[in-house]
Amino acid sequence: MGRLLSPDEIPSAIESFIRIAEGTHWRDVFGTEDRMVQSAADIKHYFEEAATALIDHVPAARAGEAWFYRKTQTGSLLRAVRKQLRESGQEQELSLVALQYIVPLSQMENS
Repeated sequence: MGRLLSPDEIPSAIESFIRIAEGTHWRDVFGTEDRMVQSAADIKHYFEEAATALIDHVPAARAGEAWFYRKTQTGSLLRAVRKQLRESGQEQELSLVALQYIVPLSQMENS
């Protein structure tokens, strides 16, 4: 399933993103940009795989992504993380690729 995390590690990774949303610096939580990016990707893939297993058809392009970021608490959490990174100035420390893994531009508030 994951690049970095096993399914059993998803809850603790979500807790790590809660810490960032609450104001802890991302580096204090994940250490490296890559670890944060891979964790965000694994969380999203976990949810998308679970959702796909529950339906009997292939969803339209980007439908799974939109569902995750707009309809789940975890997707909302990652959007809150992205907002916290922006508002605290931490966004400038991260590459555009990293930010896209946390929340793609297509799922940002202003899109």
